[in-house]
Amino acid sequence: MAYFLKSHKSKLKVTVLILIMITMAVMYEGDTIHRPAILRKVSQWSSRAGFGQYWALDETTTSTSTSIEPSSSTAPPLILRRNFQKHYNFGELHEDRRRTLEHVCDRSTHGYYGKSKGSIVAKSLVIDQKHHLVYCPVQKTGSTFLQSLMRRVDRDGVKNVDTRSMMSNKEKDTDLTEFHYMLSSSFKMMFTREPYSRLFSGYVDKLFTVNTLYWKDTGTYIKNNILKPESKRPTKCGHGITFPQFIKYVIESERTGVHTDRHFTPIYEHCRPCQIPYDFIGKMETFANDSLILLNAWNKRYGINITYDDFEVDTALQRAISHTGRLYSMRKDMEQCISFHSGMQKIWMTLQIRGILSKQSRLPFTESEAAGVNRTQLTDAWTKAFKSETDRAATRKQKMEALVEAYRQVPMEDLVKLREVVRPDCELFGYNVSPDYIFNRSDSSYASSSFRYFDIDV
Repeated sequence: MAYFLKSHKSKLKVTVLILIMITMAVMYEGDTIHRPAILRKVSQWSSRAGFGQYWALDETTTSTSTSIEPSSSTAPPLILRRNFQKHYNFGELHEDRRRTLEHVCDRSTHGYYGKSKGSIVAKSLVIDQKHHLVYCPVQKTGSTFLQSLMRRVDRDGVKNVDTRSMMSNKEKDTDLTEFHYMLSSSFKMMFTREPYSRLFSGYVDKLFTVNTLYWKDTGTYIKNNILKPESKRPTKCGHGITFPQFIKYVIESERTGVHTDRHFTPIYEHCRPCQIPYDFIGKMETFANDSLILLNAWNKRYGINITYDDFEVDTALQRAISHTGRLYSMRKDMEQCISFHSGMQKIWMTLQIRGILSKQSRLPFTESEAAGVNRTQLTDAWTKAFKSETDRAATRKQKMEALVEAYRQVPMEDLVKLREVVRPDCELFGYNVSPDYIFNRSDSSYASSSFRYFDIDV
């Protein structure tokens, strides 16, 4: 009898050991635990309601130079990464992006928290509860298109797609355990963009072209606070901000945390990629291919049929229509600062900077004619110029020419400071922190011979 009990206990131990090994294998192959080393070192975990249940408490000092010491505090539940390979055709490129991110997070001593609070990050997440999709939108990375794509995935329109606000009054009673399960069981995605290019795009869209909302807010702030004019009388027109002036503003706002804007703040502060294990990391540089991976998977998995024929052309036309509409909708406020013809010039030049219109094309309206030109006539003018293009590849190169021209106007001292602002994004998402086309000013590969993209007399 004693031998039987001893033998039974031995077999039981072996069985338990085998079950443990199987469980670990399943967790490794299927639902992979993703907890970078930093998550085992954070000094304090929040017990408050909200995303603090699952993320480290926002520290008062959260810069990337801050060192966080290990603590005996109990870590919150882990966010698991499920295996979505059978649903999404991930290639080695996308696995490399994820591995690069995890490697940088693992060797970090500060966790890349940035200055953004967890509650702000939580509020920005777009969640499709029906299809278990979670998307972290980042301005200037195709977020408008991707959110519209998610809405089309749902047959009921926007019913199941929303921006989840964990800290708002209506969400106070949210079951946080359920939300944590949603993150663990959902397909989580984000898109990135080369940081220098993203800042340049933000400048063109918000300050260079016609945008009276940003002129009044950010433009006047830069003129009155960053540039520190001799006159104590504050300016009311924030147009005409140069790119070097904009870069000074970015550096100062990131240093002080004053008057920051999500269109210009680093990507990692939007999405907390070292705390949320994203399953898919797309990039603007490969946006068409990356979005097609998502689109094909959603069409197959959810029985939908969403297509687009020519993504590049469709996007260019929509952008041109948007800029034209802005010119006319903001006309009254704009003409308090610049002439309507100058506004037209800015729109036309913006389409050239974006690589939509050739730099050889000219605005076909004089200053005396501009006042009588309606929206349809201007739209017809740039549509004709767009369709007459014979060398689309050369026109696309204008985007890089304009970017290089802009950055070469920035003093090297400011470029060095800016490099530290964008360094976290470059390290996390695999971008060059010191690209030659910006820092090697003797490189003439991308320079435009004589054309100047920002010379507009206003």
